[in-house]
Amino acid sequence: MAKWSECSLVATLRECVENELKMPPYNPPKNGGTETPAQFWSRVEEAGLLAKALALYDELAAENEAWVHTRRETKKQFAERVEQEGRRAEVERERAALLASSLSEREVQEKLVDRFQPLDGSATRNWPTPDPWQEGRLFRKKADQDSLLALANDEDDEVVEARQAFWRVEYARRRRAERIALMNARRRARTLAAAKAASAIPSPDSAHLIDGQRTSR
Repeated sequence: MAKWSECSLVATLRECVENELKMPPYNPPKNGGTETPAQFWSRVEEAGLLAKALALYDELAAENEAWVHTRRETKKQFAERVEQEGRRAEVERERAALLASSLSEREVQEKLVDRFQPLDGSATRNWPTPDPWQEGRLFRKKADQDSLLALANDEDDEVVEARQAFWRVEYARRRRAERIALMNARRRARTLAAAKAASAIPSPDSAHLIDGQRTSR
């Protein structure tokens, strides 16, 4: 099963914020349990980093949004583009150098797209193709694997569907908890900022020193 943070962008960004800020690790209570989103933001506030953490979160979210909407380019499209731009020879020299550094072809293609962006000023990113062996491939032919796994997994379909439904609901609940905790953290940050601003404004009835004499408004 996928790691929870991989199923929720909010959780992923929250994890990045914690790593960037290098916060002290979470200390679970004696009865154990993982840290909830609300507990995380409370821990951030206790460290005096709430405003900074939210600003960093928004920065990371904006970067992710820009990345998501960047046009993806297949290996074929990349080859056609650099050919049109007259950079094919340069790209092939770079490809050979990268392959010589023991990188896989997938890693090389990603680096080439990053380094040889379109000359018209637009942005593009590599269209990744999954490595079947990294994705759990056991046999060279996928058909062989599917048939053998079907024989090996003697589970009732209803049981599988029920388990899948359970996790869909569970992930939906966790996503909602993430969103609510983030919203409350933003409200808390606004409250703290307003309180700080109010404390910096002198009271109308406060005394003032003018030319060394204490007077009142």
